[in-house]
Amino acid sequence: MTRLWGMALLAAALAPALVNGDDKQKNYSGVDAKTEEIVRKAGALINDAKSLRTEGVVETTVEPDGEDKRVMKSKVTVEVQRPNQFALRAKLDNKENMGLEVVCDGKNRSILLHQMKQYTENKAPADLNGMGEVLQRVPRGILVAGMLFLNVMSKDPADALFAGVTKGEYAGTEKVGGKECHHMKFKQPGQDWELWVAAEGDPFIVKMKGTFDQGAKTTVTETYSNWKLNAEPSKDAFAFSAPGGAKKVKSFGGGDGDDEPPPAR
Repeated sequence: MTRLWGMALLAAALAPALVNGDDKQKNYSGVDAKTEEIVRKAGALINDAKSLRTEGVVETTVEPDGEDKRVMKSKVTVEVQRPNQFALRAKLDNKENMGLEVVCDGKNRSILLHQMKQYTENKAPADLNGMGEVLQRVPRGILVAGMLFLNVMSKDPADALFAGVTKGEYAGTEKVGGKECHHMKFKQPGQDWELWVAAEGDPFIVKMKGTFDQGAKTTVTETYSNWKLNAEPSKDAFAFSAPGGAKKVKSFGGGDGDDEPPPAR
């Protein structure tokens, strides 16, 4: 494993575990009923939408022992049109040549890492259920693009979010960006995370925050706004064009197809 992939896997620990097949947790005994109801409604809103668009801001703080903390901030846009069109574009520190793009136009799935000036291209999946696993394996992807869409691009977003959770509790309501939100707190091995879901109108996810500590305390906070469901996608939403100087590679880790999701278990 290269240092680059080591960082990617370390970052992946920040996200609630992805699930598929027999790994799916069936009994959420540690999650209170109100919390489960809210998360399931939020997940269903995303899962049932034929198309969606949202904008987000992801702020990541890394605090290595004995070193100054590092803060990264990226602006993210996400567009989805089922069955298999997806675009996540993250601009890091407001610079055009920093960040990443994950774009699936229905025929091909492309991933671009601006800093590395490299991109991969693979056949598009039949649907978006495995897109979260692809995002998990993008180097530094969680640090730049956040945790939410890593989890909710699955057959059951709530099950993906709850996998591995040992405790989930309702923490009342509070305002985020002027919106009254349900606030929920979760614990699972190696991490704590929180979720804020709009309390009025559609149950959109407004904020997500995760904290992980393994020598370097890392906090990822992402906020979302301007959710649009079942609207016509923007022009060229799912078009991918590699920038000048970018090199097409099989994988970013130097192996063979490392950006592919792991096989179903």
